[in-house]
Amino acid sequence: MKTRNVWILTGLLILTAYGLLRFRIFLIMSGSMAPELPVGSIIIVDTLQADVETGDIISFLLLNEAIVTHRISGGSSSGWITKGDANEDVDSVRVKQENIIGIVVLTIPHPFRSLCYLFVIMAGIDSILKIKRRRTT
Repeated sequence: MKTRNVWILTGLLILTAYGLLRFRIFLIMSGSMAPELPVGSIIIVDTLQADVETGDIISFLLLNEAIVTHRISGGSSSGWITKGDANEDVDSVRVKQENIIGIVVLTIPHPFRSLCYLFVIMAGIDSILKIKRRRTT
């Protein structure tokens, strides 16, 4: 079991290093996508996959700059219709293509909670870098 965890951690670190160009890592902090993505799960999002379709789980940016991960349940001329698997209703905001961060390609369920702290720190660093980039533009 320990060998498996080492390989998973090594793989995540490689993805993180490669992620500077392609992948983003997020921590699931709500139950809206349970049971598929339970609270505490880590997801890897491929930012270069632009061709989304109904059934894909995507991460997207809302107008208030919050990041949400939900499943595409349909499409319309005004954008994609999304819904959390555990939610009764579809999301009230339609997701435009330019607000899609990417498609979820890997999920690490909550038993790996010890790694969550590492990714929370990484997410904080990512946020700080974004703020610095905004100030320079």
